[in-house]
Amino acid sequence: MALDHTTGKRVLNDRFAAHGAFSKPIGNVQIVPHGGCALVAHVAAERPDLAIEAALLVAPADVESRRHTPQRLRGFAPIPRAPLRFRSVVVASTNDPYMALPRARELADAWGAAFVEAGLIGHINVEAGFGPWPAGERILRDLMLGRRESRSTARATLDA
Repeated sequence: MALDHTTGKRVLNDRFAAHGAFSKPIGNVQIVPHGGCALVAHVAAERPDLAIEAALLVAPADVESRRHTPQRLRGFAPIPRAPLRFRSVVVASTNDPYMALPRARELADAWGAAFVEAGLIGHINVEAGFGPWPAGERILRDLMLGRRESRSTARATLDA
């Protein structure tokens, strides 16, 4: 078992347990995980039948790294490197303790995702000072409109 930091609930630390949420066809899906980017890559690789339209991959965690993530998060290793079949954008900060920026960029390149360097904002979550995130909303809107490259070099800030 592991703690889901978003909900505070205990969840199975097994990437396949999460597949239940994707077990039935539900039409086109847009995914916006926080830190669950490796899960999205696994689902995309293992369930090509799903109609995933787009994914905004925010604050990926390096689940292969003992230095960057605790043991409870490493059940999602290895991180698939296959290109994603849907539009995607990876948003990462330059000082995220869960993943080094060059590694986040490497994964974005492997997945064929646009990349947004968010600057010195830590792990993109409430503890880093995030509440409403207009820059994130703009990135998501552009992604949904099919403009995945328009913000690939943009900086996403707390107040922008």
